[in-house]
Amino acid sequence: MLPLSISSYPFNNDSLTECEMALDIQETEGLRFSQDAWYYDTHGILTPAYNILLAWTSSMLGVYVYDVAQIATAIIAIFSVVAGYLIAVELTGSKKCSVAVALTLSLFGTLVFLTGSSWKSAIGFALLGFLLYSFLHRSDRRFLAVELVILAALPLVHHLAMAVGYLCLGYLTIITAFLARKSGAEAKRQTILDITILAAFSLTALVYYQSGSLDRLSIVLSQAGLVNLAIAFAFLCAISSFLLSRKRHLTLTLAPTTGIIVFVLFSLDRSGALFGHGYSGPDPILVLGVAVSLLVAVSWFGLERVQMSRSLHKVVPFALLLPVLTLFMIAAMNGLSLQSHQIFYRSFDFADLVLALGIGFAFKRVGKYPSAEAVLAAVLICALLITFPFGYASGTLTGVRHDTQAYEVDAVEWLYESFGEDAPLQTDERLGYIALALFNFDKEPHLPDRLDSEDPLLLTWVYMYEEEWSETGVNNYPEEYVIVDSDKINGILLSSDVIYVGGPSDNNVILFSLSSI
Repeated sequence: MLPLSISSYPFNNDSLTECEMALDIQETEGLRFSQDAWYYDTHGILTPAYNILLAWTSSMLGVYVYDVAQIATAIIAIFSVVAGYLIAVELTGSKKCSVAVALTLSLFGTLVFLTGSSWKSAIGFALLGFLLYSFLHRSDRRFLAVELVILAALPLVHHLAMAVGYLCLGYLTIITAFLARKSGAEAKRQTILDITILAAFSLTALVYYQSGSLDRLSIVLSQAGLVNLAIAFAFLCAISSFLLSRKRHLTLTLAPTTGIIVFVLFSLDRSGALFGHGYSGPDPILVLGVAVSLLVAVSWFGLERVQMSRSLHKVVPFALLLPVLTLFMIAAMNGLSLQSHQIFYRSFDFADLVLALGIGFAFKRVGKYPSAEAVLAAVLICALLITFPFGYASGTLTGVRHDTQAYEVDAVEWLYESFGEDAPLQTDERLGYIALALFNFDKEPHLPDRLDSEDPLLLTWVYMYEEEWSETGVNNYPEEYVIVDSDKINGILLSSDVIYVGGPSDNNVILFSLSSI
């Protein structure tokens, strides 16, 4: 519920579209979206389950969609933690270790952002946990029925959650069958049934998604992308089967090395060396990188310990990690492009469940040593508290704001009521999206570029500027983070027609156009 104290609108401006779609569902009493809606040709049309949930909840409670969205998401987020706890109890047999897993899922900053924002990833992540738990108990027909329902629902909920879920069960089935290849006829029949079910649902989802636009996974759903998917799947299956079947293991842990590698990759991405997007935000983001790398190192230590066990359950955490690695491999095969970067940063949070499970396994390993357990608990809590602000204060840590404030909507609404949706509005990426999602303005996020360069402003445009751009800066993705020169913008404002000023005194929203005099 914390996001409601930040903004009366749903936290994360991407969720504005989800609410708009829910409103359309309420108005039409069905999935008859207007062809004039800006999102009509996007992948959101193919994944309407979350929007249906919002519309239904809003109608049942008699509460406006925008007011109910964050409440519904907060409830769903609790189920994500519950699912992680149940899986941890199943795998570790320890409630103490499972509490550590639940604590990680509750406080890890990037996961808080993913599941605490009012969008379909929240319900997608929760369903992934229950899908895995149901699969582990599929010998009970009740759990098998739950598994089938979730498999059918995932393509309608979220495309990345579907990909991760289907791949997870695929890896779990194939690797387990390899490790237990000498098992009896009953186990072999179960494997054949699992493969048949997954193949049927995967083909259905593929046909469904190829019937419309799915821009975020277009490089996966293309013919070359599907070939790359098969190659990546076979390669990771072979490597994982070999590693998990080994009877001899490394004497020393690779956990510190893994943490260092993650931090190096984090730093390279921040500098733009990997994808060339030129991002550079405030220095506190490096503190976040250190905390995340530390958590990854602890988790890796736990995963190493479970990999040495004899239980077939040791396949589970690796089956959760491999789908994300698969998406990473496919993106890399496509080249380190901007589209590949989008797949990377939209996918890595789905590895947070295995990150949390690894931490649980680490606690199980040091459980015999109370002093070591206390140190590990202190390290875990400190690292989680460092990452937690990212969930709801990403602007402070990264310079990239995602929230939508009422005073910003008021400014766009005033422009809409005064000039209509055809007003030639130009602003930044975030405010441009808000104007598009709520009032159907054309998205023109180029004002920071113009203010940071010698490109002249145009007489026919209305410009929307926030004073924080000259103080804390403005996200100009995929270009560099920009701090607008205050003298330059003040000079422009002095020679322009300022038609609107609103918002708090420390961050006025200003609408202006060049003076025609």
